[in-house]
Amino acid sequence: MITFVSLWSMILTVPAVILAGLLLLQAWRNYRASNQLYGESNLIEAGSSLLSRRIYSAVCLAVCLGLLGACVGIARPQRQSDTAEFPQGTMDVICITDVSRSMAAQDYAGLTSGEAFAGGTRLDMARQIMRDRLIPALASNRLGIVSFAGNAFDQAYLGDDYKALTWVIENSLKIGSASGEGANIEAALLMALYYMDVDGMPNRHRLLIIFSDGGFDEESEKFAQIVTELAKRKVKVMLVGLGGRTPLAISVKQLGARDQYFMSGKTVLQLDGQTQLTARDDEALVKMAGKLNASYMRVNQLSDFQLDADEFELETQTRRSQEDLYRLPVLFAFAAIFAGQLCLLGPAILFRFKNEEKQS
Repeated sequence: MITFVSLWSMILTVPAVILAGLLLLQAWRNYRASNQLYGESNLIEAGSSLLSRRIYSAVCLAVCLGLLGACVGIARPQRQSDTAEFPQGTMDVICITDVSRSMAAQDYAGLTSGEAFAGGTRLDMARQIMRDRLIPALASNRLGIVSFAGNAFDQAYLGDDYKALTWVIENSLKIGSASGEGANIEAALLMALYYMDVDGMPNRHRLLIIFSDGGFDEESEKFAQIVTELAKRKVKVMLVGLGGRTPLAISVKQLGARDQYFMSGKTVLQLDGQTQLTARDDEALVKMAGKLNASYMRVNQLSDFQLDADEFELETQTRRSQEDLYRLPVLFAFAAIFAGQLCLLGPAILFRFKNEEKQS
């Protein structure tokens, strides 16, 4: 069975061919009328050959067939393959990740592995969970990433290019990658909802995974509306609490480049001369989980993060692949236009040879 990606192109094919035919017919009439009004047939025939009705008809047919082939090619005909099948996910997952300064605390020193996560910070644990636990579990489902501090930032749009997503996780998702001070989870939720609507597809399951250590900014009046919109879209939410209960100082080396510049000469984060200590705020996390109707999970080591494929419907579906057939009508269009050119040039070439024979 052959289908077309762009139905509008197919709908416009017939009127386009008819319009081209009418224009060519009018051009023929103008050509004949101008020769009759202003031309001397004896002089014209001595120096060139007039187009006959048969040749012009062949040219018109070639142009119309070429236009028809081009329109069909633009419509992108496709045929269902009988052999190739590939998995297609049914879920859109967006990770909302806290990148504020407190996420630079090294609660997981020695518990994270790999050069990209050598610091053992709370953010390093979140990033390793995404790369080593979440992406393998997603199979062919789509993943997006939103980071937040004082503002939200779209780190990666929804997609299933896991190689590109892994690069973003390892190289772009850093402390301070979202601007501003604080932990504005409200802005992050709004951005996640926006991309679920813009990049999302109908009839797909939706999941938000929030990585944070708590300490969220105060909520505005919009927060209740956000919760309502999440429920309306049947979005499931998981809140992952990061960090330990023991307060730790924040190493300047783990902060963003801007903070390192302004705190040069210091080893730990200080405000007004006081060393800042941070611990996981379970009270704030549990309250936020309740407001979002989310499940709550504390992570003390990588294996604590568990994603139940049955609970979150991370199944895969299979569908037959589509074989593109646009090359055939495009080649046909080129061949038709080339044939039309031959129809125009053929009589002129023959006329030239005849004249050369007479002269010789």
